[in-house]
Amino acid sequence: MFDKYEPLIYGFVDSLEIFKNLLPGRKTYKLEALADNYGISTIGAHNALADVKMLSCILTKHPVIEMDLIKYMQTLANYVKIAIAQKDLSPLDSVISEEMKKRMVNTDMTMALLQKTFAINNYEGIAELFSEKVNGKVRVSKARSVIKKVADFLANASIS
Repeated sequence: MFDKYEPLIYGFVDSLEIFKNLLPGRKTYKLEALADNYGISTIGAHNALADVKMLSCILTKHPVIEMDLIKYMQTLANYVKIAIAQKDLSPLDSVISEEMKKRMVNTDMTMALLQKTFAINNYEGIAELFSEKVNGKVRVSKARSVIKKVADFLANASIS
């Protein structure tokens, strides 16, 4: 089914990321809050068509330049890859934040890699994996608390 639709869909843009960039410092970036801010009706919110209409109205009040759309665009293939990777890491949902999970996904980290790393070198392996530099930035985190939570989770999972 994916192959059938891929030629029809150029990509996706996450409006949340765009508005975080364009309107820094807001308490919330929920679509309804943004619509309220511009005096746009929120009737039917959380219905796909109503949400698209709200977003369209917001964008007429606060236009987005093409470069912002390009910057935050994902291809369909990348979107599917990310969804699969997030599902793969879902056992860690109760252990780490969504932001940490996103960092892991963005650096191609998988549960299999975590398990293998932990099996070979326990806590130290996870610490090294999380803190290694990728494109000049820490891969996931140097925070000992995050590393310990993941290592403890893996230790308990290997016992079960």
